[in-house]
Amino acid sequence: MNMKLKVIAAACLAMCAPSAFALTAAQIAAAALPANICTAALPAQADVIVNNNLSTDSSYYGDFGINSSVFSGTGSLSLPNATYLYSANGDLAIGTSTSNALHFVVNSSATDSLTISTLGAVSVTSTAATNVGMVVVGAASQSADLQEWQNSSNTVLAKIDSKGNLTANNYPGLFVEGFLTGCM
Repeated sequence: MNMKLKVIAAACLAMCAPSAFALTAAQIAAAALPANICTAALPAQADVIVNNNLSTDSSYYGDFGINSSVFSGTGSLSLPNATYLYSANGDLAIGTSTSNALHFVVNSSATDSLTISTLGAVSVTSTAATNVGMVVVGAASQSADLQEWQNSSNTVLAKIDSKGNLTANNYPGLFVEGFLTGCM
């Protein structure tokens, strides 16, 4: 196979290209990843790069890395101390090969913040009574719906439009517990 794993220790770089250090599978098995390649004064990052037969220094590779405490840039992938995983020029697939769920946990909580069950159901759990469970933020000048509920034929059954209006289509009635205001 033409696949290689590349281990990169980059100091003072905004993003790492996959051409730094190419290792074969045998070399990886015999070597340990660097324990600490950064000093506190450098805006460094450490990456493990995987590539395939189409890979170049700027395309078709996967990157798993961590930024130093003084790293700076734009966006979540460039936060100081952030550990990140991304794909260049290809989809990023995260999954399990057997009937196992995906769990997303924050702050070492015993409760998942987000779970995708073995059946594909998504659960969002608030870990505190004062936390909002899920927030949908539209773009500036949002025109598309903020949220839609669709059947297996992609028919919209209910939606919240860009102005926050709830519409439930093809139902004999909308059941509300509590207060309902607006036009009916």
